[in-house]
Amino acid sequence: PELRKQHPHLPIVFTCTTVAGSNYIERNWGEQVIHTYLPLDFQLTVGAFLRHFNPVLTMSVEMEWWPNLIRQSRNQGSRVMLVNARMTDRSKNRYANMLGLFT
Repeated sequence: PELRKQHPHLPIVFTCTTVAGSNYIERNWGEQVIHTYLPLDFQLTVGAFLRHFNPVLTMSVEMEWWPNLIRQSRNQGSRVMLVNARMTDRSKNRYANMLGLFT
């Protein structure tokens, strides 16, 4: 609700990967947002998804790391944020070395 208040003119797309997540989004946001399932993290499916929605900001909640989604979002000019997550410096360095995700 707060996000909608701050940006009433922008479409907000929520994605999830489970039926429980889908039910939660429907229950809490209903028609206020666009809701869809996140595609499998393959280059072609993620590319098509991003071209369709063309996000300005991609936010991942908790520790949902999808390397193709993150990489392609950044390449397309979308800002990428991880919210509500805990990560040690050691974990951050491992992810950065493996995936080149952090700037």
